[in-house]
Amino acid sequence: MRRPSLLALLSLSRAQADPCTPAADQLESYFPSVKVYVYDFDSVATPNAVLGPAVVQYLESTLSSPVHLGIIVRDPAGKTFDDVASEIVGEKAWGAVVINANATSNFEAAMAGTGGLLDGQWAPEGAVSLVVAGARWCTSSRSPKSGPEPS
Repeated sequence: MRRPSLLALLSLSRAQADPCTPAADQLESYFPSVKVYVYDFDSVATPNAVLGPAVVQYLESTLSSPVHLGIIVRDPAGKTFDDVASEIVGEKAWGAVVINANATSNFEAAMAGTGGLLDGQWAPEGAVSLVVAGARWCTSSRSPKSGPEPS
């Protein structure tokens, strides 16, 4: 008789204690339902942008993987960073990847030594932002196939 692994036992005990937590072997099946918006403000602000399209292309390529998040590329026209943050806080999506305006031009200026620097070094945290809301009630992300709501 095969003994269950420690991970399986931990998953089982956690799933029984918390109706909002699926077993570990079921968790990956929920990933495509986790909507993550992608906004490329770099391509709008910079002619011949490189960083924005590269990040978008990479994130779109993950959709062909068996386990992936629900990447949705959105048009940034007429949007601001605050609009994107409001969408996430308002639970339109779980999170957003924002390629900031002028990310490519700031990178190119940093490489040339003429700008795009923070304390003398290129600051990549200024190129891409990740927007997420920290707390979500488990029923807000449940799939219709997951059964009745916990009581």
